Amino acid sequence: MASSTTNARDLEQIVRDGLSSLVFAFGHKTGIVDAFTEIQQPCTAEELSQKAGKKLRNLYWKLKSERLHRLHKLRILQEMAS
Repeated sequence: MASSTTNARDLEQIVRDGLSSLVFAFGHKTGIVDAFTEIQQPCTAEELSQKAGKKLRNLYWKLKSERLHRLHKLRILQEMAS
């Protein structure tokens, strides 16, 4: 029988994978993923935003809000596992 810490880690991984999929889908829908694959690597955020046709501040805001949302979900899972 699996321990509760193992179950919590499995659940955290499932949430991480799901959120990563959502972020990828969002990036694809907005054209960021397409721009990323077409641009010379490595690139700056400014270059990526220009290639994607997005304002840099919007790109930063979207990436930051997705990251904060992910961290919030992980914290909730950790509290549930305690």
